[in-house]
Amino acid sequence: MNTCAKTAVACAACLLALTLSMPAGEASVVAIPGAGGGIRLNNIHVKTLVDMRFKQIVRQQYDVSCGAAAVATLLKHYFGREQATEEDVLRSMIKIGDQEKIQRFGFSLLEMKKYTEMLGYTSRGFRLKNIDVLTRLKVPVITLTNVRGYAHFVVVKGVRGNRAYIADPAFGNRAVPLDEFEASWNQVILIVIGNSVTADNTFELQDAVKTENSTLASILSRVSFIHTTVTPGVGEF
Repeated sequence: MNTCAKTAVACAACLLALTLSMPAGEASVVAIPGAGGGIRLNNIHVKTLVDMRFKQIVRQQYDVSCGAAAVATLLKHYFGREQATEEDVLRSMIKIGDQEKIQRFGFSLLEMKKYTEMLGYTSRGFRLKNIDVLTRLKVPVITLTNVRGYAHFVVVKGVRGNRAYIADPAFGNRAVPLDEFEASWNQVILIVIGNSVTADNTFELQDAVKTENSTLASILSRVSFIHTTVTPGVGEF
């Protein structure tokens, strides 16, 4: 192997090592093999695998904050409220909720409904008869799932084919087979709609699949005929 080739290999190894060890989202000066065997320095913005897995998701920081993170995810990445944070949602839902129940059971969709309505959105809770209805909705929804015996809130971005695309505050973006998802969710959803009728629509199912514009009337008409009276359970209404 000649000197130029050895230099290129060494620099590539250094680049890989720096990429793996660098904190998420940081820029660093990295040596890159240049023309004629020389070395040039480049500023490279590094994204880790964790960054990519949690793209457009507010990651939960506490064991009991999946609900707040799910709401913050919807507000920030679907409605474009850049200032939305998990901590702000947590504090606000504690203030407006039944603190005794929150301490015993954690947050429910009721606190999420009240909080989003306080911000000026229209929020409705529905119990769906079957998963087929979920496949026809064109907006993301918040729902409660069972993960290894624990209640866990996630955002369902949408359904395409036989997979549900999930923005999970704990595990990141996931494409879950419908039968697997159906076995884990409780059929109760929270739909949040902006009063301006259309959302920012940058919230993606995956990199190349975006949610579609929908009006409040058309969305609610799709689910109003199939919802039943919701009997509150832990984490519900």
